[in-house]
Amino acid sequence: MLHKYERVTFDRGLVRPAAAPRADLLAPGHPLLDAVTDLVIERYGSLLKHGTMLVNRHDPSDQPCLLAAITQEITDGHDPARTVSKRFDFAEISPAGAEPAAQARYLDYEPIDPTERNAVATVVTELWLRSGVDQIAVDWAIEHGMPALLAQTREQVCARTGQTRRLVRQRLTQEINYWDARHAELLEAERPVASSRSARNRVPPSP
Repeated sequence: MLHKYERVTFDRGLVRPAAAPRADLLAPGHPLLDAVTDLVIERYGSLLKHGTMLVNRHDPSDQPCLLAAITQEITDGHDPARTVSKRFDFAEISPAGAEPAAQARYLDYEPIDPTERNAVATVVTELWLRSGVDQIAVDWAIEHGMPALLAQTREQVCARTGQTRRLVRQRLTQEINYWDARHAELLEAERPVASSRSARNRVPPSP
């Protein structure tokens, strides 16, 4: 990780602006974002577990839900294990269970205003929010999120492995063909020399 970044952005369209240096695109998996996330969790992890109250003013439903952020990783068999794939998912948990949420669903959420605070104050005391929502999110990730990530990762790894095998086979075939041709050239070059030696051997000595 670099000690200093000249420019950073969360918007892909602003990575290469016309009159400014190139910016690093911050997204899940970027070293800077991971470092900041780890630091925030280390310092304020206990507060983050309490969450916050937000409202989606574009959603006509009056059903409350909990938005859970889940990090999923797939590692290989090396010792120590190396991360092969990493994904950040969101799940919305309601009294009916957990459902996948859009990747940027939080962008639809806004802070509640004072007039809404009393209306939603009783939501946090509902039983379904006090009965292991963390485990519900983990169970959802294991049942739905991780299989999809595993299938996607397997497809990508198999594609890269297949491409590598084809390139290696192509390279080895080229080397074999080259040395076969070279061997044939050397054999062909030796034939006149061998014939000349044989002819000299057959010429009778001068009287």
